[in-house]
Amino acid sequence: MSGNQEAKVPMSITDLLGTKAVGESFKDTVADARIFLGHICTPAAKELGLLLADQVREWKSQNALSTISKTAEIYRKAGFVNEHAHPRLVHYALENASWTDDDLVQGLWAGLITSSCTLDGKDDYNLLFMKILSSITVSQAKIIQYISQSSSKAVHKAGWIGAKDELHLSLEEVCKISGVQDFHRVDFELDHLRSIEFLPFNDGGFTPDTTVANLTPTGLCLQFYVRCQGYVGSPVEYFGLSTDEPIID
Repeated sequence: MSGNQEAKVPMSITDLLGTKAVGESFKDTVADARIFLGHICTPAAKELGLLLADQVREWKSQNALSTISKTAEIYRKAGFVNEHAHPRLVHYALENASWTDDDLVQGLWAGLITSSCTLDGKDDYNLLFMKILSSITVSQAKIIQYISQSSSKAVHKAGWIGAKDELHLSLEEVCKISGVQDFHRVDFELDHLRSIEFLPFNDGGFTPDTTVANLTPTGLCLQFYVRCQGYVGSPVEYFGLSTDEPIID
């Protein structure tokens, strides 16, 4: 939007924000609330019942169906036939996936549903990863995917998966990967990934004296990524790593 253009905000929003005379009917206030919420977020307003809910239900249903379709594809590729997931996990995943129309994030939810499937359907391990996925942004999902795929990996002495070499990227590269151009927002996105231990605790992300970020994925990040691909085995096996020459700590 150019500097000479102004957003066309419904006139009654101004009334909602304080210019209505005191004592006007509650009905008018509710009507203004409907207009305001419809202006800033039509789907949410409809979900809250302040407007007709048909469109938001359709939008959420389309997102859920897209996620289910992705899940079915991953399920078949995994060679599953009779495996199934705990209803709690399926409900949690689809409820969260229905609120995003981002293809990558839907795919991550689909992977987690698939890797929740077992023969008895009682394993709730993936709830840990679902909680994490529900807390990250689309930009962070893009970063996680990139660093999990691009980093070098090896096996630690005790058998844990880890990074073989540190992964460093410039600010420009991080902006391109994440789709975020704001300098400070990129920094905060990486701060959050460090706070959930997806990046090294001491020096993950940017440090005060450089615009080169340490994006070395932690073992937790790699495990999360693998589960989001619908894989139920060891991340060491997923990445085809050899345990013959482990990293010496």
